[in-house]
Amino acid sequence: MSASRPPERTLTVTCHVGPSHDLYHLSHVLTGLCELATSGRIDLRLLPTDGDGGQPLESAALVAEVSDGGEPLPISFDVSDRSGDFHPAAINSCSICFKRSFYRPHLDRLPVGVKTAVLPFGMNYGCRSAAGERFLRPAGLRLDESLNRYLSVLPFEEFEQRPNVPVESSIVFQTRAWAPESTSDNVEDVNESRARIIRELRKAFPGRFHGGFVPNLYARQNYADLLTPYPDLLHQYVPFSKRHLIGVSTRGLHQSVPFKIPEYLAASHAIVSEPLRCEFPVPFQDSDHFLQFETTDGCVAQCDRILSDASLAQELREAGWRYYSSEVRPAQHLAALLERAMAVSTELHSRR
Repeated sequence: MSASRPPERTLTVTCHVGPSHDLYHLSHVLTGLCELATSGRIDLRLLPTDGDGGQPLESAALVAEVSDGGEPLPISFDVSDRSGDFHPAAINSCSICFKRSFYRPHLDRLPVGVKTAVLPFGMNYGCRSAAGERFLRPAGLRLDESLNRYLSVLPFEEFEQRPNVPVESSIVFQTRAWAPESTSDNVEDVNESRARIIRELRKAFPGRFHGGFVPNLYARQNYADLLTPYPDLLHQYVPFSKRHLIGVSTRGLHQSVPFKIPEYLAASHAIVSEPLRCEFPVPFQDSDHFLQFETTDGCVAQCDRILSDASLAQELREAGWRYYSSEVRPAQHLAALLERAMAVSTELHSRR
């Protein structure tokens, strides 16, 4: 995978997996690794974690070693929502921590020597590989409920739709209202922002806006007039969503990048989104890959721009698909991160 390595030498990736791992949040990482292993690009080894005393499904950080035949390089993939939280094992024992919610000001909480080891992971969403079960089912990993979480998501191919596929000239924004006790984030701000956007899009684009709040208990009690009439089960929602030209997104919990963004990219939506605070390995840029808004009126205006300009809509769809294909599609994404890891390993060895 790297020009500095002999082409006949296969990269070995050893991951330590146990029941404390939330394989739903880590599914994109595992899918990329399983796809690379299936194509023969890496030798993937999954080992049970030693003394895994954590609570089931509590960890969104996976520790691994990567080797091209030399000394293994300890790395981690941290896909937590929270940019200010750093998994102790990922930070203390790894030469590189690829962090999903990479927000540079929060790195200042770390010691100088540790801060330089944290690199942006990029986008994350729930998906699986058809080959995943072959790697995850062997006895000894003790995954149980965590494996069921992995198997509950759709294969990554089902999210995909190329930008030349005809779609309806319409908008989709189907989202969740969070109960205050369900998260430590300020959900009132998150929920109210989403509610305003749903109301204004319904008003501005009658018959062309499709979505609303998923009808969970909290949404029924607080936003009964804004509930979506459309499917919310994933296997029904994804094909429904792919019919529409524009995908709208708001900030995720704890200012994370929501799963919606990579799902929209996979489906070649023209994306309209609130600003994204996190950094990526390759910049994801306003006006190139998506259109940004900061107010409800701004969201309506950006949607109107796209609906009124077929050339702009197609440019956004094609740019989003290119970004997905190189930076988000699981195998390509993980290959790029492993390549970065081995470049760091080469640099570390050159200093010795």
